Amino acid sequence: MHDANLIEMEPSGIRLGISTHSYWELARALAVNPSYIPLGPIFETTSKTIPLAPQGVQRVEQWSRLLGDAYSLVAIGGIGQQHAKQLHKTGVGSVAMILAITKANDYKKATRDLLQLWR
Repeated sequence: MHDANLIEMEPSGIRLGISTHSYWELARALAVNPSYIPLGPIFETTSKTIPLAPQGVQRVEQWSRLLGDAYSLVAIGGIGQQHAKQLHKTGVGSVAMILAITKANDYKKATRDLLQLWR
């Protein structure tokens, strides 16, 4: 993480996100000056085992205010369509969703609905 040359990566279009789960990890990530900051898990998730309690919507609101326009915050972990609507109001830059799309009856519609929310 500390050896990534973001200046060389930038013209290629590659973006570096440093996943965070605590304020300590946020401070460490900010020292690297990543392209964006993922925070999670926001809700309980079944896509992978995470030995951490869910962060919740209030933490997303706090981090959105803390980071302001300096970094885009990405909410990850256990996010469904209803959660996305709730999180959108917090000022979070985006959400990462796996099962809400892959397990949807109509994944194309689920994706369109999410994109429409962020327009």
